[in-house]
Amino acid sequence: MDELDGLVGHDNVKRQLHGVQTWVQICRRHGRDPKSEWYNIAFLGNPGTGKTTVARIYAKMLYAMGICDSHTVCETTGADLLSRGPDGVQQLLRGMTDPQAPVQTAGVLIVDHPQSLLDAPPTPASEQALDDIRQVMARHTGRIIVVFTGAADEVTHFLRENPQLQQRICSSLRFDDFDRQTLVQLLARRIILDYNGRMQVEGGLEGPYMQAAARRLVRGRAAKGFTNAHAVREMVKGIAQRQALCLTDQQDSGMDEVDYFFFSKDDVLGPSPAETRSESQAWEAMQQLIGQDAVKASVAEVFDTAEENYYREIRSQRRLPLRINRIFAGPPGTGKSTAIRMYAQILVDLGLLHSSEVRAKPLSALCDLSEDQLRDTVDAAAGHVLVVDVDSDRQECPTVPDIVFDILAAPRDHHCTIVVGSQDGINRFLHRAGPKARRVFETQLVRFAALTREHMEELFQTKLDEQDMDATPEAFQAAMDTLDNARMRKDFDNARALDHLLAAAISHFDRRSRTGANAISVERLLEGRDVNPELVGGTTALVFREELRHSIVPDDIISILKRYHHEMKAAWMQGLDPGQRMPSAFVFKGAPGTGKKTVARQLGTLYYKMGALTDGALVPCSVADLLAPHIYPTSLRSRDQLDRGKGKVLFIEDAHRLAENESATQAVDELVYLLPRHAPETVVILAGPAQEMDQLLANRPRLAALFQEEIVFRNPTPRECLRLLDRRLAEQHVQGPRLYLTDPRTPSHREFTRAIQILSMFPCWSNARDVEVLARWMVSACVRELPLESNGTTTLAQMQLTDEQAMSCMVRLFNLKRDRLRFNQDPKARALPRALSQPRVTERTGVKFPV
Repeated sequence: MDELDGLVGHDNVKRQLHGVQTWVQICRRHGRDPKSEWYNIAFLGNPGTGKTTVARIYAKMLYAMGICDSHTVCETTGADLLSRGPDGVQQLLRGMTDPQAPVQTAGVLIVDHPQSLLDAPPTPASEQALDDIRQVMARHTGRIIVVFTGAADEVTHFLRENPQLQQRICSSLRFDDFDRQTLVQLLARRIILDYNGRMQVEGGLEGPYMQAAARRLVRGRAAKGFTNAHAVREMVKGIAQRQALCLTDQQDSGMDEVDYFFFSKDDVLGPSPAETRSESQAWEAMQQLIGQDAVKASVAEVFDTAEENYYREIRSQRRLPLRINRIFAGPPGTGKSTAIRMYAQILVDLGLLHSSEVRAKPLSALCDLSEDQLRDTVDAAAGHVLVVDVDSDRQECPTVPDIVFDILAAPRDHHCTIVVGSQDGINRFLHRAGPKARRVFETQLVRFAALTREHMEELFQTKLDEQDMDATPEAFQAAMDTLDNARMRKDFDNARALDHLLAAAISHFDRRSRTGANAISVERLLEGRDVNPELVGGTTALVFREELRHSIVPDDIISILKRYHHEMKAAWMQGLDPGQRMPSAFVFKGAPGTGKKTVARQLGTLYYKMGALTDGALVPCSVADLLAPHIYPTSLRSRDQLDRGKGKVLFIEDAHRLAENESATQAVDELVYLLPRHAPETVVILAGPAQEMDQLLANRPRLAALFQEEIVFRNPTPRECLRLLDRRLAEQHVQGPRLYLTDPRTPSHREFTRAIQILSMFPCWSNARDVEVLARWMVSACVRELPLESNGTTTLAQMQLTDEQAMSCMVRLFNLKRDRLRFNQDPKARALPRALSQPRVTERTGVKFPV
């Protein structure tokens, strides 16, 4: 019993084992045989609390009291018994008894972690092992006393699942985790034993520094599976390692006298956070991040709090709460991932984590887990950094359970959770969180700012220096202008776009400067021609002016787009969202082929480049795409079309048909209800003929109230049609010049102008669409005259278009439309000019149009 009393702590265990000794004495005084009682016992507690040590002392105590007839003690585990199989277990139990001299109680069997017998799938081997143990615990001759040791919940569950074993257990002793004072004693005893009492500690073995070290161990008691004495041993090992590094530095610095048997304050507690900050390479690298002062200030706050707690521990004061969880919100390419890696290493340098490993999980993956699985996932990341990405899924997570927010918001020692995402993604995440979790998250929020032009200039110069490159002022200005144009977009990825632009410029420089092996080396200097704005979408948003100038879109509509550009640029320079200032619902009124879809496409590109839309692509649909045979599916189809157009331009062609029937009325109601929700993220354009669109909006006042922006497309003049026709022919490599299409002074040009005037009188005239048909027919007429037989060369002869060939295509289109007009029952056809009722023309003797 002296060995038991010499143990540190566990007074309740000592008291209960002394009670066993008293019980044996009472039994003998009463004249009963104490050997007939049960002495099987269970020791419950975390690792390192001395369960196995006390079990050995318990076996010695039973032998000393005469309860055990043999001093045999066998130690095993549940996993070992399971691996032995039935024959191996029986052999182990027979080895503890002497068949030549049978005794009543043969010895003590210590089984650590018996839960392993239940964790494995039930097999005949595990059942047989448990049955053998039950038999040796109950038999009168060769009985074996069994001591079960392990975690409290595991051993309790094991005994509950095996009631016959539980009936044979006389008591269950709980080994509590060591308190601070006991840990100080264990630390002092471990240092004394390891160094034979020669090691001195600054402040004494129970001084303030050892007390502070013990308090650090005590904080680990809150975690499941605290290792107690094992943690003490690991701490002493860490102290010895820090001393070894210090002694090495002292020897390297040339110190004559080095004390090998002295633990300083820095050895016991480690360097102060201030010293860690001055030596941390990760912190130094974080200071080099350009334009991200918010994250630097946030990490500096961690250093400051850790420094304050360092001295509060020495003064035996309560530590301040140290919150290391963070939320990183910002546009792509602003350094969030880089900052996470640096932050993880800083936490390791401070001793708050033991590994800088970053484990990333999408938010949707956590939403799919049960509460227990979620807790296990978070607990498995202890000592590491768990990153939860709210933007990793294409589809937005529909619902986030409250338990996800609660677990992510809960602070834990030796655990860091970082929620990362875009500004919009994080805002949605915070909006869905409950009030309590939201208050916690808002204190952890770090917003990464988009790079300004000054930041990009500094970063670009830094990247040039890293690549041992330089740039001419023209190249530098071209790169900055390109990035300036690109950074107005919502999907601009900041530093990534700069890296991409610079890498492409250097690659272009390498290609143009590649010379022979003996050539003189070229100065590594970027020029303006090395910068390609197309790579990062850095072309000016006004590029639509050149593109529309080659179409039939009139200048007044181009001026409207220029006005939109000016308004969005002003909003962006004021720090406002351009999409909030611009209209998102348009009515395009005009005849077919007047450029409505072309302007819609350019409008989407303009809105995208100016940051009003996330995509800017054109999503065309017809009224039929919004409708369905029944009213209820019409609602769903209308919603689907709006979802398809989210972040883009939804172009509804022939929108005047929305006034046709009841199903169309349902589609209009859905548009009226959903459009305010999609604005300004989606641009919706209703396109159709002017008169019919006016009638639709007059009969649907709620729809008209949403579509206040109108653009009227007039029919192109004959000369505009001819100029468009000439451009289309040039695009198909038909050699010019074609003065009969471009020069108003030539007589043939007047004939072609009159031809377009006559063709435009037909109800089925489609302006630019018919011009495209004429261009295709004229190219076909040119190709028909070309020799394609092989003559020893692969070069095709140049295509030439005569005025006779061009006019024959005009006549062909006239005849086609004239024949179809005869079958037109539209009352409008009876009011057409007499020119369209001329006889059909089949032959031409000159270029003159047949009217």
